Amino acid sequence: MKSVSFFLMGLGTGAALAMLYSPKTGADNRDLLKRRTQEGTDYVKHSASQSAGYLKRQSADLGRSAAEKFERGKAAAMVPLQELATAIETGKQAYSDAVRTSTPEAGA
Repeated sequence: MKSVSFFLMGLGTGAALAMLYSPKTGADNRDLLKRRTQEGTDYVKHSASQSAGYLKRQSADLGRSAAEKFERGKAAAMVPLQELATAIETGKQAYSDAVRTSTPEAGA
């Protein structure tokens, strides 16, 4: 963090010295600074806009991917549950058949 602070201080000092020793008039220097500042602001806005668009696309892709994986997992979990339900129904039917055949009918 210190190196960034020193870099920014050096940058400011260099810019100030360049303005002092510049052969241009004060009005020309102010116009130049104004124009460069506007260019920098436009660049930052454009970069931020591009970054926001990229992040929106990435989050949408991530959301779609997560939804697809969830659906695949849900489908994979449903197969064993359906097999279990079928096995339970088969067991119930077999038990009912066994009870009916082993129980003597009334009045026989």
